[in-house]
Amino acid sequence: VEVARNADALDYPYRVTQVHRSEMGWDWFAKDKILLRDARWIARKRWQDLDELQATMPQFADLLKWVSNGWSGFVFDNAIDETSMRQFNDESRFTRFRRRMDWYDSARKRVKMYEIWYKVKAMAVVMRLSPTRTILFDPTNQGHIQAVATGRVQVARKMTNQVRMALYAGPHRLQDFGTTRRNFPYVPFFAYRDDLDDSPYGLVDGMISPQDEYNARRLRINWMLRARQIQIDNDALDTKANTLTQVMKTVMRPDQIIVTDPNRKYENAVRIGNSLEMQREQIDVMQDAKQLIQDVPGVYGSQLGQAASGVTSGIANSLLIEQGAVAMGDLNDNYRHSRRMVFENLMGLIVEDYATANTQVFIGRGSSRRVVVLNAFDPNTGEIMNNVADAPVRVGLGEVPSTPAYRMQQQQQIATIVQALAQTSPQAVAVLAPSFLEATDLPDRMERADDLRRLTGIPTSSDKQAAQKAQEAQTQQQQQKDALIQQDAQLTLQEKAAKVEETKSKTELNNAKTTQLGHDMAVAHIPPPSPSTSINQQDMRQALIQKSLQEAQAATI
Repeated sequence: VEVARNADALDYPYRVTQVHRSEMGWDWFAKDKILLRDARWIARKRWQDLDELQATMPQFADLLKWVSNGWSGFVFDNAIDETSMRQFNDESRFTRFRRRMDWYDSARKRVKMYEIWYKVKAMAVVMRLSPTRTILFDPTNQGHIQAVATGRVQVARKMTNQVRMALYAGPHRLQDFGTTRRNFPYVPFFAYRDDLDDSPYGLVDGMISPQDEYNARRLRINWMLRARQIQIDNDALDTKANTLTQVMKTVMRPDQIIVTDPNRKYENAVRIGNSLEMQREQIDVMQDAKQLIQDVPGVYGSQLGQAASGVTSGIANSLLIEQGAVAMGDLNDNYRHSRRMVFENLMGLIVEDYATANTQVFIGRGSSRRVVVLNAFDPNTGEIMNNVADAPVRVGLGEVPSTPAYRMQQQQQIATIVQALAQTSPQAVAVLAPSFLEATDLPDRMERADDLRRLTGIPTSSDKQAAQKAQEAQTQQQQQKDALIQQDAQLTLQEKAAKVEETKSKTELNNAKTTQLGHDMAVAHIPPPSPSTSINQQDMRQALIQKSLQEAQAATI
């Protein structure tokens, strides 16, 4: 897959196209067998029309003209200069090893172009922002200069790879320049690599043999159904009307005519039939080859929508599908890695295009549509605001099924949830109903969803002010709720503290009353109770103490 910029200025700015494998060549010594990230070079060859090449590269118009017609009539041209003569000699020397017809087509006026991307070692000044992120130092970036001047980051010279591109028209090098890319613009999609010679192959590699056997058996069975065996006596035919050769040619025809000799020795001298004794065995072998086509790559019938014989449980079918996914785990992983590399290359082109100063970008829709300025220089702080080149951008891809069956299932799930919450939580229905409308295929689904949000008092996705006010109101309500909870907690603590103080006061008052009672008894010369004191006197003293405590308790209440 090629990821590049579109040459047509009026078309979409980026081009992501499939490239046929016959046009590509790569470094076979690369250790990365899947993405070729450590490959030294990768090449592409393609036929191009002469008029398109001359319009794209007018500085090489004469050279391309001579290359396209095989330098026919060049020696008779009076306007030959030193450069053209050198180019003619270069091609003459090159044709000793290659045929000239390999890179030019004089009948159609075409030239085979060779695009070579290769990596060379180069020294670069880098800044280490974190243990996992290092970027190139840009001397024109004020943010980089200020970060180095203040000592926040350190710069160093490190060895890295520079990606260069060379363009050839046959043996003639037209361009050779360096780029700012980190990866090649061509991303391979390899299923597997052979251990012997690292040649790429897919699931079909193991399916070819059983497919050929299936085709051969099927042809054999069809031939056996059509074939006829003829048993004929030497005196059976009337040689004046037909011969043995004529009978052989017409034996398969429904309107066959055979004239027999009336003087033949036996009545059934001509016998025509077909032998189908081995047909059942041929059919069995053909069915085995058919089953082997699915067994070799590990693709089960459940993955193809076919219920396996003897498997009727949904759990069993799910297990078969899971086993098939495990069997093709490497294939699926390689596909995901290559697809993520495609989007990383595309993201690199987008970041490079948005790295210009004071780039205005419109975001949002409706009333919330606003302009954001990227790479804007702030003269007060001396920094670049919204710097795209320094943004740590990472690409993450997720599986998003978009089939009609999946969308229908998703809508049914949302509808079931809405029906379940209709009686218990109308607020939740007001939130889910617009999402249900947006998941449909209605042409005005976005407008209808926004109308439903406004009807229920929910801010729309395009109403930024309403959303901000709703957020502020929600925050204020939460703060008020938290304040009330805190106030209730403080009142509860105060009430408990008051009860503790009240109990403490009552206890101190009771202790004081008891002390005063003892003092009064001492003043009245009432001796304390002793073992020799009579029981009546002790009861009287106890009744007096009990009465005093009751009076103190009543006074406290």
